[in-house]
Amino acid sequence: MQGYSFKLARADEHLDAFYRATDGWGDGDPLAIDRESNADGSEHVFRLRFKAQPDLWQWAVLLGDAMHNLRCALDYIVYALAVAQTGKDPPDGYQHLTFPICGEPGGFQKSRWRIASLDQITQAAIEKTQPYNRLKPGKWFMPLVWLREIHNVDKHRFAHLTAVGSLPNEIATDARPGTYKALWNTAPALEGTPVFRLLLSEPNPDVRVDLNMTGAVILSAKGMDRPVSVYWITRHIRREVGLVCRYLSLFLPPE
Repeated sequence: MQGYSFKLARADEHLDAFYRATDGWGDGDPLAIDRESNADGSEHVFRLRFKAQPDLWQWAVLLGDAMHNLRCALDYIVYALAVAQTGKDPPDGYQHLTFPICGEPGGFQKSRWRIASLDQITQAAIEKTQPYNRLKPGKWFMPLVWLREIHNVDKHRFAHLTAVGSLPNEIATDARPGTYKALWNTAPALEGTPVFRLLLSEPNPDVRVDLNMTGAVILSAKGMDRPVSVYWITRHIRREVGLVCRYLSLFLPPE
């Protein structure tokens, strides 16, 4: 009955390994910024360089294993509910029994046949946990949709991880105010990617530029309107799956 808890625990092991691997790389001072200036000093480009290459393949495997176990935890709790309510193991229709993840009510209605062996109260509880009922007005919060998309990607190929996504913090320069444009690149950064450009209306080959920016291992997937920190998104997914499992376990009989 409590098989889902073992899947959650296994997901935590993979996530811990993932965080250790990515944090270990980041703690090793793996990045440098190289500066290139044009002949007259009117444009200065700052490019990313890896002093230590990120192990994106290993990270993607660990991430995929974690997401698989989190997805399975949701299916395990549904299976346990079906066994408890039908008195059969396996229950009728167990081949298609799964926890539906739907972004809108019509999708859930189309997927309701997958939990037809559950009583109406339990089906209503599952619908209550759907992403379209968990959205907060004005907030970007759909962790189960992210889980679905990352898990679907991992069935066929590795998740789209990029070692660095940069967020600008501040710039200090001795160029006169009003004589320059500071252009940050906040897109996913590969080695050699320009992360910052300084354009000067008063050319100066020796202009002083100090950059302060934040980097993170980032993830892109369907359902995300922008790349996000993989640490941030996996924390939200893990928390949401745990909440859903604990909520639905209330509908299981005491052991």
